Amino acid sequence: MSHIHIDVEHVSFGYDKNHRVLEDICLHAGETDSIGLVGANGVGKSTFLKSIYGELDIKDGNATVLGYDMKTIKRKHIPALRRRIGIVFQ
Repeated sequence: MSHIHIDVEHVSFGYDKNHRVLEDICLHAGETDSIGLVGANGVGKSTFLKSIYGELDIKDGNATVLGYDMKTIKRKHIPALRRRIGIVFQ
């Protein structure tokens, strides 16, 4: 049985109050899962990834990545998280 390594619940993100890039995103991924994000330009793929690896703060919803709570992660722990996660951009 695989353990959940990425657990995202009801995450929403916007660069300002009037423009939401992500709305109510939920994702659960285990240690053996591979995930591909596809979609048109501007739909939030990079924004979602940035929230997963700590580039953007999560304010709405909850996300845990490899045991780190992405809402409360300390900046000093982000390099350790990034060394453990694999993200390949096109």
